[in-house]
Amino acid sequence: NLDNSGNVKTEDTTAKGAFGSDKSPPGSPTPGRLQTAWADSPEHKASSDMTAFERSTEGIVIVKKGAMDVIFSTTLEALHVSRRSMLCKEEGGLKRSGGIGDILSGCIGTFVAWNRILKSSNKPPAIMVEDDEDKTEESTHDNLLLGVWTACCITRRATRYAFEEKRRGMTAPDVLREISRTVDEMTGSSIAVENEEEV
Repeated sequence: NLDNSGNVKTEDTTAKGAFGSDKSPPGSPTPGRLQTAWADSPEHKASSDMTAFERSTEGIVIVKKGAMDVIFSTTLEALHVSRRSMLCKEEGGLKRSGGIGDILSGCIGTFVAWNRILKSSNKPPAIMVEDDEDKTEESTHDNLLLGVWTACCITRRATRYAFEEKRRGMTAPDVLREISRTVDEMTGSSIAVENEEEV
């Protein structure tokens, strides 16, 4: 999902293309319903290249859960429509119990908060589009998209670990217990005390 320069890939993809259908897909009806509602509205005819659905969700990062999670966002930059999407191919568990979406929401909220802290600290973002001050906002949005993608990857891997342990008896609390290990594993960090055995 990153190009050779380390930037988030931008694609000229319509909202319909990103979600696969303008009708409600099974198990994930919200994006399809939103698009259908906008298509039927009198505001549907756009004066720009953006669809009515894209105008109503401009700057918002949307996650469509499924066999692979799709992270999608549309922004209007200097009268140019920029469509960005990322695909989370991380393997998940074979059971989708109730409450996993809440865990995903919590992970997304955490990374969004960290993104805002990074932005307010005036530190350079993890993804630099170019050495151009005018690109700072674009870089910040790319980092937001990357943060949401990371949250999807963490939730899917934690779900896989929980399923491997509990099989069909897996519930959302089992997934939650795997979050810490998953984050440490995916980020290469650990809070383990070096001399723990001596304590």
